[in-house]
Amino acid sequence: MDIGTRLPQLISPGILTQDSVHRPGQVSASGGFSAVIGDLLKGVEAEQSQVGQAADRLITGEANNFHEISLAVARADISFRFMMEVRDQLVGAYREVIRMQV
Repeated sequence: MDIGTRLPQLISPGILTQDSVHRPGQVSASGGFSAVIGDLLKGVEAEQSQVGQAADRLITGEANNFHEISLAVARADISFRFMMEVRDQLVGAYREVIRMQV
């Protein structure tokens, strides 16, 4: 099983899609790298918002399906951790470029 093809399904259907996963050297008409990062951030924000709304519904008694809400919390946690890992990798790459001598 290739993790590169499974990663979008593991995180969330709304965050990464096959269209938003870019390969090295591939330029997108939608804005390229910044668009991918922007979509990732928007997806994580949407997941966090949905979890907050679901938790509010559970607290007020409107929803009683705790399993779906706990699954949404876990999904949001994984997408947030993925975003943080991407950020850490970008910072590491930036520091590496800064250390290069010209």
